[in-house]
Amino acid sequence: MIGLVDMSPMVEQLREELQQKDQVIAELDAQLKAQQIRMEQLQQQMNELLRRVYGRKSEKLDPNQLLIEEMILDADGADHLTVALV
Repeated sequence: MIGLVDMSPMVEQLREELQQKDQVIAELDAQLKAQQIRMEQLQQQMNELLRRVYGRKSEKLDPNQLLIEEMILDADGADHLTVALV
């Protein structure tokens, strides 16, 4: 039977390994969180750029503008008819 004194170096070695692994886990967790934050920032930037390119335009169409264009086309068409009849 192994005595408690003989197990002491093994226990200490296991504690050190556990501490090292805990440190590695903490470092990886910090890296993961930093990457998640960066990914969220990039996603926000991409969404903003997509809104700029494909979003609603600041220029609004005035319904009266369509009426004016229609009147011009009608008048232009009437001029052509007058010329054709003469």
